[in-house]
Amino acid sequence: MFFSLVQPPADFAGTPVLTPLLTDLGSIGEVALRWALPAVLVLAGFLACLGRADPEVVGRRVAWGLVVMAVIEPVTVYDPALPLMEWGGYVVGLWGEPHQMCYPLAALLVLVGSMALPRRSGLVDAA
Repeated sequence: MFFSLVQPPADFAGTPVLTPLLTDLGSIGEVALRWALPAVLVLAGFLACLGRADPEVVGRRVAWGLVVMAVIEPVTVYDPALPLMEWGGYVVGLWGEPHQMCYPLAALLVLVGSMALPRRSGLVDAA
């Protein structure tokens, strides 16, 4: 009698043991790509400016990196259930999201900040 209360029904498929772990890892990966990667990019640019690199060149490179991230991130979202034309509309809709607008704004701030820093004498701009 007690066994029938504990035992799941025969048609119960069950939950795989690793499903919650994989779901959590997917969420952590999404947060890391959305928020941590741009922060690491800006921090690396800042540290390069404190070093021997030319601040304007580093600022342009970091700003382009942020803009590329703003363009590429929505394209990587793929849902196999959506037809191709609807997926294109979905991606275009994602480019207007508030967090997507943060990347170009951060790129603008990086450019303005890097141009405000004094140039180092003796450096030749290769770009």
